[in-house]
Amino acid sequence: MSCKKTFNGRFTTFRDYAVTLVSHELISRLGNAGVSLIRGRGEVESDGVRVTKSDGHVLKVQSPLIGLAVGSRPARPDGIPFDGVRVLDAEEITNISELPHSIVIVGGGIIAIEYASIMGSLGVQTHIVNSHSTFLPMLERALCDSLLEVMEGTGVIFHTDVKITEWRGGGTDDPVTVVLSNGEELTVETALYAQGREGTTDDLVKDSDMELTWSKRGFLDVGDDFGAGHKGVFAIGDVVGGGVASTAKDHGRRLAESLFAPVEHAAHHGSSPLVLWTIPEVASVGLSKEKAEEQDQKTFTVRAEYRELPRGLLTGDLEGHLDMLVDQETGVILGVHLMGSGSSELVHYGASLVKDKVTVEDLAKTVFAAVTLHDLFNVAAERARLELLKIEKNEKKRKHETRAEEHRSSSKPKSA
Repeated sequence: MSCKKTFNGRFTTFRDYAVTLVSHELISRLGNAGVSLIRGRGEVESDGVRVTKSDGHVLKVQSPLIGLAVGSRPARPDGIPFDGVRVLDAEEITNISELPHSIVIVGGGIIAIEYASIMGSLGVQTHIVNSHSTFLPMLERALCDSLLEVMEGTGVIFHTDVKITEWRGGGTDDPVTVVLSNGEELTVETALYAQGREGTTDDLVKDSDMELTWSKRGFLDVGDDFGAGHKGVFAIGDVVGGGVASTAKDHGRRLAESLFAPVEHAAHHGSSPLVLWTIPEVASVGLSKEKAEEQDQKTFTVRAEYRELPRGLLTGDLEGHLDMLVDQETGVILGVHLMGSGSSELVHYGASLVKDKVTVEDLAKTVFAAVTLHDLFNVAAERARLELLKIEKNEKKRKHETRAEEHRSSSKPKSA
């Protein structure tokens, strides 16, 4: 209840303050880097960008190289009665000043799950409707299942393999009722549609004879060099389906280097971390068990739980854990998957382990400061070492039995 009161009284103030601080910091960093910031609406032309400022003044910026980083926005398909009050998209939900008593969230991806976990943790009666049978396909299944189990514990109700066939109500005073394809009806105070995004590319290209390589839903399709289909035009970030800010930042760095300071780029090997701002936090980097099985790679997983460490107990996050995927033949760490407080920080150490192909033997010899969550890595490494010894012992036993059987077969007298 105290969290809900804090949200209702202060959330918009905190949000606006944070946005202002971050905006000022970004503008300052751009200035320090020598970047000229021009505010206005840009349209791509064959020889540059046409910018229309808020006062109507038009400025032409000529350049043989153009980078498009116009981002994406929530999808708003026809048939969803968005009204900005009761039926909201993933941007409009950030403007609410008070928590609803109940909400239905449509979607099965990151944004839908993040909001569902937050709402459930704050005591909002939360329903999540997913037309598919599974959630978060980008996550390892075991990690996803752990998160969904925690969410169920907060009262979140999952409706899977169903679609919304009818919307009723909405507006300033009326609650929202959604009818599901299985005949069930849900009446809630607020509805959030968080299923998919689309590129912010309306009226982006001014020259009709200028062709770019388009993907679906307004996204741009680019090659390895981020080329968008027209000489000198490149696209990065959300508009090419980047999905998260860290990916967009990496796109920008790689594009700038390739254009102005070419360097050899090593393959990423899945070492870019993914973080979900759920309650509790979830983070993942590297290979999942499912991907390893698809590649016929022999692996095993070890788990270290928060409750095993003094710091973990102090967090009170008793469901928290670290799962480490290990190559059965080499002992190399292939993936790190976390749930719990601080996962968004811990995962970056996991990313360095995956990127550098560190073995559990080397990790087990690493000394971690006492009473820290990073000691989870040491606990997992020690478990993995024991598992490797067990695998080695079983393999030796199997080979011994095979040789013994071959010896017995060769010693049998041949029949006349």
